[in-house]
Amino acid sequence: MAGILGLETAPFIADRIFDIMDNNKDEIVNFEDFLAYLNIIINGTEKDKVMLSFEFLDKDNKGELFYNDIE
Repeated sequence: MAGILGLETAPFIADRIFDIMDNNKDEIVNFEDFLAYLNIIINGTEKDKVMLSFEFLDKDNKGELFYNDIE
């Protein structure tokens, strides 16, 4: 059975999405965290969505990306 994005295994994607949804970094995603994330995905501006994509790649929250971050 395929998982997230139709991939067999991709735990790193699920981990990153969880980290992004966990707004207060308490390792718990509550309903409000989920709604805030979903609201950006559905109703966010282009800038909001780009920022979310950047945050997805910026796993160490450095505010900058290097080739190794994307690789």
